Amino acid sequence: MRATTYLILFLTVIVAAQAAQVFQFPVVRERMARRGEPGMLKVSEAGIAYDSTNSDTSLHVPLTNIWEADLSHPDKIYIQTFDGGMLTLAHRTTYRFRLREAADQQALARFFAEHLERPVVGQYPISGPAIFEIPVYHRHVLGGTHGTIRISTDSVEFISNKPNDSRTWPYRDIETIGSADPLHFRVTSFVETYTFDLKRRLPQQAYDFAWQRVYQLAGIDQISGSH
Repeated sequence: MRATTYLILFLTVIVAAQAAQVFQFPVVRERMARRGEPGMLKVSEAGIAYDSTNSDTSLHVPLTNIWEADLSHPDKIYIQTFDGGMLTLAHRTTYRFRLREAADQQALARFFAEHLERPVVGQYPISGPAIFEIPVYHRHVLGGTHGTIRISTDSVEFISNKPNDSRTWPYRDIETIGSADPLHFRVTSFVETYTFDLKRRLPQQAYDFAWQRVYQLAGIDQISGSH
């Protein structure tokens, strides 16, 4: 009986520790037309907190006040809030932090995705193996990047040869998808649009699967069960 009680207490502590996940990073806060400001950035369920090394700056933003979390750059974290700055005409405020040490950006992006209702910009694993994979080319205004589209039960992912171009789009964050023909595919999230040239034809079942997930229609199990 006592062993069972200890086991329950141990599991409770583990669950509580996982629930109270905290990230801390030594960073440089980037400021327009001013020198970078070294400090420490802390991210938790309470929000983001930043304290400069010289104690001149202390910032706190609750998670509910975050408009967008951008972790697409391997060594940068951009946080945009709903409210604008007091001394600017901007509708929103963006805090820019550059990491001073290597960090697990994917784990932080996954944390934001789990705790924010708003979209998270970046690439992070949130689901199992892909049901469909298609090699693609993502066109930019100048040039582009090669990569792979992964369509899974929880998301559409673009894994690029350039990490800052990679993205994870949970179906909840996708506004629309489109395919003018079997060799093109478009994903529009609430914050950006990606258009892809496909290197092989998109199977109709792949498009139907993603389309039904995005629009939360019936028939998903029949499609996924056929593979």
